[in-house]
Amino acid sequence: MKKIKKFPVLDGSNGWFDTSTYKGKLNSKILDENRTYDFVIIGAGVTGISAARRLAEIYPQAKIALIDALKIGQGTSGRNSGFMIDVPHFLDPNNLDIDKESKTVELNKFAIKRLKDTIEEHDLKPEWNHSGTYLAANEECNFNNIDAFIQTQKKIGSQYEVLSQSELVKRLGTHYYKKAVYTPGTVLMNPASLMMSLASVLPENIDIYEDTPLRSMQLSGEKTLQFDKANIKCDQIVFATNAFNEAVHASKNKIAPVFTYASLTRVLNSKELLNFEGIASYGVTSAHPAGTSLRFTSDNRILIRNTVNASLTSNETSLKRACEKHRLSFENRYPNIKGVPFEYSWGGILGMTLNHQSHFSETNKGVYSVAGLNGLGLAKGTYLGHYMAEFICGKSSSQLDFILKNENPSWIPPGPLTTLGANLRIRYEEYRAGMEI
Repeated sequence: MKKIKKFPVLDGSNGWFDTSTYKGKLNSKILDENRTYDFVIIGAGVTGISAARRLAEIYPQAKIALIDALKIGQGTSGRNSGFMIDVPHFLDPNNLDIDKESKTVELNKFAIKRLKDTIEEHDLKPEWNHSGTYLAANEECNFNNIDAFIQTQKKIGSQYEVLSQSELVKRLGTHYYKKAVYTPGTVLMNPASLMMSLASVLPENIDIYEDTPLRSMQLSGEKTLQFDKANIKCDQIVFATNAFNEAVHASKNKIAPVFTYASLTRVLNSKELLNFEGIASYGVTSAHPAGTSLRFTSDNRILIRNTVNASLTSNETSLKRACEKHRLSFENRYPNIKGVPFEYSWGGILGMTLNHQSHFSETNKGVYSVAGLNGLGLAKGTYLGHYMAEFICGKSSSQLDFILKNENPSWIPPGPLTTLGANLRIRYEEYRAGMEI
């Protein structure tokens, strides 16, 4: 039996989860006796939920288990900034593979529609808003990244709108950004609410187990998974734990874990909201990859996300330092309401790869891995989970062929020197980001 030695832990207080109307309402099962399943999915984030739904659609009589070490909505899929982006932001227009990027946009749009249809069918309320997103810059030295993004949009035929500072003030309620490009296809939501609501309407042949960490496993021959109080035997297993796929021996030397941080204010009062009169909820991403992501939410809160460490875990010191940076970022953008306190601050893990391709593979007979979503998990995790289910079931399509051809992450050397080098690179990029943070 292979033992699992690393597990996700709760870092800080996740405002998305704690403010969600779905918190505490999911009816999951308790694993207190040995069971047998046709399919087991480890990781109940966006990828695992998507894979489980598609498997249940293809095999409505199959017995399927969806298992998470935390509560659904508490993991990475519920701790991000809540952007479901249709068009990639950082592409080199001079070395653009138009067919490839157009196919990626097509898959992202498929993922958005797939979730939209589920939300509408079941009347779910995850604060789902077709708000679009702004790629914005404060410093002129980063205008070139906006211009490059515009060139890529022209080449792949996507809609966009270029905005000046005076126009952005009317859209965002802040003078901070000097230039931005707006794309309409991005959806914004409370990601924890999205995870919990989607899980609540999964087909009846899926059993959900929360707070059920996998302790050890035997994957050759008869597959056996050992948990705290019982074992599960299964025919096929999907590992969808993103950065933790390394820890469960599913993605050896493929995934680099990166910890990032966010803070969410309390609800703005009526006086504070005068600064946002006539302004709808919005999301801003930085024209520099190491810059700040920003949300003005539909329930009148502001989210700030920045600060990155190459690590699978965090600590109170790192979170405190990130919160100090969040405060400065907030006050720079909203000097008129700089006293608004943060009600929640937390960290979350990204699963990164060197070449930005995800791990999508059968790693052993009947054992599958989906990981390394590179900060684009809500869209990419949705379509990779969907097509992993089709891959398992032997379905063929041009979309699956494209994924199999283009998702092959580079090898990452193990050891502390790699982590040290990654953190030095991160510090350098944060320095270059300047006032974009």
